[in-house]
Amino acid sequence: MNEPSSSETPITKDPSANSKKSFMAIAVLLLAVSAGLSGYLKYQVWSFSDKTAAIRQELAEFETKIGILKADPAVAAADLLNRNKASLEQDISRSEAQRYVTALTKLHLDYDVDFDGFSFSNGKVSTIVSARQTSAGVDPIDKMIRFIGDYRSGSGSAATSPFVLSEVRLVSGDNTSRTFNVEFKIK
Repeated sequence: MNEPSSSETPITKDPSANSKKSFMAIAVLLLAVSAGLSGYLKYQVWSFSDKTAAIRQELAEFETKIGILKADPAVAAADLLNRNKASLEQDISRSEAQRYVTALTKLHLDYDVDFDGFSFSNGKVSTIVSARQTSAGVDPIDKMIRFIGDYRSGSGSAATSPFVLSEVRLVSGDNTSRTFNVEFKIK
């Protein structure tokens, strides 16, 4: 028999060798992609950390500047004024005592009553109302009834008055003079 010579050795391909090479190539490729992706992510984290540090430094500088501005009395006063503007305007309009004295003078003339004393606090005007019998013989109780009635019905001078009449609890006096305490709430 003829033995094959060493130069004529048949080449048999091992199928597992090709799959081992393919697997090795894929593993190396995945390792390279993972290393590249890890390097990219590490760079992004480092870049983000630098940006965050810069932003924190700017924020600290702004907070320092805001603190300096708030320490300025003019800025603090302006801030306080802006925050309380609506209530201050309301308080100013409610503290116009001359306006209320003028309104009481108009009520005095329209209803022929006198106001004895005057106090103003917490958005309320307190006074004593007196009505006296006139030479024409008008009963003071009729003046009181008209005065209170107009406030309750919103007619007459009471309709344009800046006041809301609180409850009248007691009217005292006699046929010649009637008196009662009133409290007006400011509209």
